[in-house]
Amino acid sequence: MKTRMVWLGMPVSDLPVSCAEQLTDVFDVQECFEDISIISEPDVDMCVLFLGNRDTRYLGTLGKLCDNLGKKLFVLLQSPLQESLPASCDSLELSLLDESFFPAWLERLKLRYLISAKASSKAIIIPRPLTMPSPSASISDELKSVIRFIDDNFHQEVREEEVASLCHYSPNYFSKYFHREMGISFRNYLTSKRLSQAQRLLKEQPKSKIAYIAYQCGYHDVSYFSRIFKKKVGISPATYRHQV
Repeated sequence: MKTRMVWLGMPVSDLPVSCAEQLTDVFDVQECFEDISIISEPDVDMCVLFLGNRDTRYLGTLGKLCDNLGKKLFVLLQSPLQESLPASCDSLELSLLDESFFPAWLERLKLRYLISAKASSKAIIIPRPLTMPSPSASISDELKSVIRFIDDNFHQEVREEEVASLCHYSPNYFSKYFHREMGISFRNYLTSKRLSQAQRLLKEQPKSKIAYIAYQCGYHDVSYFSRIFKKKVGISPATYRHQV
């Protein structure tokens, strides 16, 4: 059974005939063209992007997205880049299309897919527990109303200044008051609430796109959501979903 390869950008038919035949002999190629949202799918660990001679200026952004999602992107170019990529784009591997070297490139991809499949079946990273304190019965009614407000509105923008005004406190006083009573800052509490919900949705909605789950939890930037999730939980949303 052939290994599935997600193929982005220009179609396989734009490759030299010999290269296209070698590729389809080895992989079951799924062409997604411009639909880069496939990168966020939990069962996709790596993709190939065939750019040819097209504009490559957005590669830096795409590389950052892959870094945040913990994915690998193999970029196939027909001509060298005109400008260097940011050093932080560790998830990108660039190669020039050359018929004579194509078999070696293909063999390297086959090996990487094989290694990835073995690693996915064995490596289990234990997610870090999130700090999610429960308000005690002794807290004030004002703080209880704040907690209820967060519970009802964490899926949208929640500003600390807005919440402070509900208690008729200045933002500075409210920040200290919340931290003293809850043992955690307002911002960290809100983040923990959102990420706890994200963990639940990743389990309960296995077919939902990660971008959609991020939106339901108050994050409109999937790249930022993936970065903060990995920082707090220890693994990317895609890896978390795969494990659970």
